[in-house]
Amino acid sequence: MDEKPRGLAYYLGRSLQVIGFIVCFLAMFKFAAFFVEFAKYFGDFSNFEQQFEQQARKFSEMASVFPQFLIGIAIAGVGSALTYERDASLRAGRTNINAKNIINAGGHVSNIAGDDISGQVMNSITQLHVSRNPDARQLADLLYQLQTAIKADRSLGTVDKTDALEQVKALSQAGKDSQIAKTAIRTLKSMTTELPTAVTFLEACNKLLPMISGLFGLRI
Repeated sequence: MDEKPRGLAYYLGRSLQVIGFIVCFLAMFKFAAFFVEFAKYFGDFSNFEQQFEQQARKFSEMASVFPQFLIGIAIAGVGSALTYERDASLRAGRTNINAKNIINAGGHVSNIAGDDISGQVMNSITQLHVSRNPDARQLADLLYQLQTAIKADRSLGTVDKTDALEQVKALSQAGKDSQIAKTAIRTLKSMTTELPTAVTFLEACNKLLPMISGLFGLRI
């Protein structure tokens, strides 16, 4: 994906961040130097009044560094705020790619835009798995096997895989509606007739569809 051009606000923000860090570093360096001087005379009571004045002056110089340090932090914070919006938009752009279904090296159907039919099927099957109904759990196992076969069959094109997975999704969400299940099963069986070269898909349907039909009380 092409990256958005970096505008003036971005470079200004980065510059302010650098300036802020430099100011903070110089403030800390000055504080360390003042502290060394302060510690040099600490505990020397040979001339108490004079030493007290010197220590008080050094302490005041050390304290004067803190505003400079806070200014550096503020400058760096403004710089970060200027670059945050652009960086956030780039992160969003990387995860919200406007794309359609693609086939990966294993022949699996996936959808970057978030409308992943395979993921939807898996979610529905998972819901069946956690059900207390043993028939629902058995259906989940059968549908998972069917989904795996569809995704693994390289002879199925993108559209065919999507259509087949849509029927598996319908079966996983049919509940007690046998008419929905009948329509989905008949669609899958007709696809096996139209796609005789999709051997993995064909064998899975021949093996699994009769058992799935039985769970819905159907004879197909």
